[in-house]
Amino acid sequence: MPKRISGFIRYLSAILLFFMASQSLTAQGNRISGRVLTSDDNKPLAGVSVQLKGTGTGTVTGDDGTFSLQARVGDTIVFSIVGYDNIESPASQNMSILMNPVATALSDVVVVGYGTQRRRDLTGSVSSVSGRDISSLPVPNVGEALQGRAAGVQIVGSGTPGSNVTIRVRGTGTINNSEPLLVVDGVPTDIPLNNINPDDIASIEVLKDASAAAIYGSRGANGVVLITTRRGTSGRNTLEFKTFAGVQKATDMVDLLTASQFASLHNEMMVNNGQTPNPAFANPNSLGNGTDWLGAMFGTAPMQSYTLSYGGGNGKSNYYVSGNIFDQEGIVLNTGYKRYTVQFNSDTRVFDWLKFGNNLSLSHDIKSSGSYDIRSAMSALPTQSIFNPDGTYAGPVGQPSWVGDVANPVGKATLNKNTIKGYNVLGNVYGELTLMPGLRFKTTAGIQAAFWDTRYWAPKYDWDPIPQPNSYLAQGYNKSLTWLWDNYFTWEKRFNDHNLTVLAGSSAQANRYDGMNGSIQQFANDVTQQLSNGTLLPTIAGTANEWALLSLMGRVNYAYQDKYLLTATVRRDGSSRFGNANRYGTFPSASAAWRISQEDFFHSNLINDLKLRVGYGVTGNQNIGNYSFASVLQTVQYNFNGTPVTAIVPQMLPNPGIRWEKVEQANIGLDAALFNNRINVTVDGYIKKYERHAGSDVGTHFNGLFRYCCSQHQPWQGTEPWR
Repeated sequence: MPKRISGFIRYLSAILLFFMASQSLTAQGNRISGRVLTSDDNKPLAGVSVQLKGTGTGTVTGDDGTFSLQARVGDTIVFSIVGYDNIESPASQNMSILMNPVATALSDVVVVGYGTQRRRDLTGSVSSVSGRDISSLPVPNVGEALQGRAAGVQIVGSGTPGSNVTIRVRGTGTINNSEPLLVVDGVPTDIPLNNINPDDIASIEVLKDASAAAIYGSRGANGVVLITTRRGTSGRNTLEFKTFAGVQKATDMVDLLTASQFASLHNEMMVNNGQTPNPAFANPNSLGNGTDWLGAMFGTAPMQSYTLSYGGGNGKSNYYVSGNIFDQEGIVLNTGYKRYTVQFNSDTRVFDWLKFGNNLSLSHDIKSSGSYDIRSAMSALPTQSIFNPDGTYAGPVGQPSWVGDVANPVGKATLNKNTIKGYNVLGNVYGELTLMPGLRFKTTAGIQAAFWDTRYWAPKYDWDPIPQPNSYLAQGYNKSLTWLWDNYFTWEKRFNDHNLTVLAGSSAQANRYDGMNGSIQQFANDVTQQLSNGTLLPTIAGTANEWALLSLMGRVNYAYQDKYLLTATVRRDGSSRFGNANRYGTFPSASAAWRISQEDFFHSNLINDLKLRVGYGVTGNQNIGNYSFASVLQTVQYNFNGTPVTAIVPQMLPNPGIRWEKVEQANIGLDAALFNNRINVTVDGYIKKYERHAGSDVGTHFNGLFRYCCSQHQPWQGTEPWR
C-alpha cells in the first residue's frame, strides 16, 4: 500500500509540474511588451492608453514609455493619448510605437448633440472654443469668456455681479425668448452660465445653422450651446490649483456739474423764469466742488477665484473632481456676488460590453445689493451733502425748486438689503451597452434641481424729502425640478470607402416650478426681521406650473472616401405648451459637404484643406409660456356695497390655435486650412426665415390676436483663427 501511495504521489507531482510549466509557457506567450515614443524627437511618451481593441483589457505606459499587456500575438492594440493621433497596431513581442502629434484642429473631436464628430467631417456650421482658451481668462463667468471667440455669436453682459449674459446666435429673430438652448453634459438646462466654473469646462460648441441644431428640434431656433466638462485622463493623475485676483473700476464716468457750476446755472435759470434764486447760492464760488454722488456710488472692487481639481484614471475608469470659490465685489456701492461650486465626473467600463458614468455639478451662489439707482445719483444735487453733522443721512430740506426732491441715493444703497441665495444641482448618470461590434445603446437619466430664496429689507428712515415711517420686509421661496430621460442607439459601419453612422432614439423631459412669497411692514423692533413679527399690510402669494416634452429623433452621417459628406436629421417633438391640435411638430434638416482639396485636380502648397458646405433645415421655438393655449384664471377681491367679495376672473384669453414658431434656414460655408494648417478660415452665408406664432400673452383688453409674420436675415460671417 505505501508503495502504491508513493507511486501515485510521484505520478500526481509529475502531472502538476507539467501543468504549471505549460501554464507558464502559455502565460509567457499571451503577454506582449513594448515601448511608445514620439515620432518627432523619439522621446519616451508616458501616460499613453494601451488597449486591447474591443475589450476592457488595457494599461498605460510608464515614465520611460514602456508597457506590458496580456494579449496574443496578432491581436489589435489601440494606442491613444490627448494631443496625438490614435494608432492601431497588431500585437507582437517588443513592439516599438511612434505616435504622431495632432498637427491640425481639423482632427479635433467636437460635440454635435447626442454624439461627436471629427471637425473635418462637419457639414453644418459649428463654432468650437476649447476649455484652455476659457480657463486662461480672468472673467467671472463662462459667457464673458465666449465674447469674440465665435463668429455670429453676440455676448452682452450687464456688468452686475452674478448677472447672466445675453447670448444671441445669428441675431434676434423671435418675438419671445431669443436665448439659445443650453446643454451641459447632455442635459438641456436653463441654469445661468454664471453658475458654472470656467475651470471645469473642456469645450464649448455653438450649433449655429439649422442643419446642426435640428437634432434639438423645437428648441433649436435660436441656436444651441453645448458645454462639456472635464474628465480625468487615463494613466495620468493630475492635481491642479488655479487662482486669479484682480480689481474692477468704472471708466469713462459721466462728468457732472460741481456745486459752484450748478449754483451759477441755477441762479440764471431762476432769474430767467421770473423766480427768486436760492439765497444759499448767492456766492456760487464759495460752494466749491460739493458732493460727487457718482463718485460715492462707484468704487474700486476686488475680484478673486480659487479652483482646486484632481483627475486621473486607469485603463478601465477615470475620474475628475474639483471645487471652486469665487468672490466678486461690485463697482456699485454695496453690491457683490459669491459662488461655490463642486464638480464630479467619472466613467467606468465594468465589462467589455458595459460602461457607466456620471456628471454632477453642485453650486451655491449669493447675490447681494442695495436699492441703488444710478439715475437718482446723477439727479441728486451736488449742493446737498451725504451726511448730516450728526452722522445720519441727509436729505433735501426746503423749497423743492431750490434743493431738489431726490432722496439720498447713497443712504438707500447702503441700508436697504436685497439678497438672492441659489442652490443648484445639475447632473446625469448614464449606461452604455455594446450590443455587437459597431452597435451601441446609451441611456441617460438627468436632473436639474434649482432652489432660490429672495429677501428684501428696507428699514424705516426719517430723511427728507419723504420720510419712510415703516420698515418693509419681503421674502420668497422658489423651487424648480427638471427630469430628463434619453435613450438612443448608435450604429457605425465602415466598408471599403464608405463610412456610415446612424443614430435613433427618444428623449423625455418634464419640469415643475413652485414658488411662494410674502411681505409685511411695521416692526416693533427692526432687530426682529421676520415675517411673523410685522404688523401692517401683510401679503402672501404662491404659484405653480408644469411643462413636458416628448421627442423622437434620428440622424444619418455618410461619408465616401472622406471626400463627399452627407448628414440628414429629423426630430419630432410633442410639447405640453400647445393645444391638442398643434401639440406635435416635425423638424427636418439636411446638409452636405465636398472636400475639394482631395480631388485629383486640386494642387496647392498654400491650401492644405478646402471644404464646401451647404445645408437647409427647419427648427422651432416653444418658449411661449406654459398655458398660452388655455384660459388662465385669477382670484381677485373687490368691494360690493361695502362688503369684500371674492371672484374668479380671466387673466388671459385662451388661444387654442397657438402653434410652433418655425425657423427655416439655408446655409452655405467654406472651410480652409492654410500655411501648413497654421491658419483656419471659415466663411458662412445664410438666410433665416421666421414664421411666428401668436403672441404668448393675450390679455383680456386686446380685441384681436397677432397671428404671424415673416422676416429674413441674410448676413455673412467669417473667422480666421491663427494657430
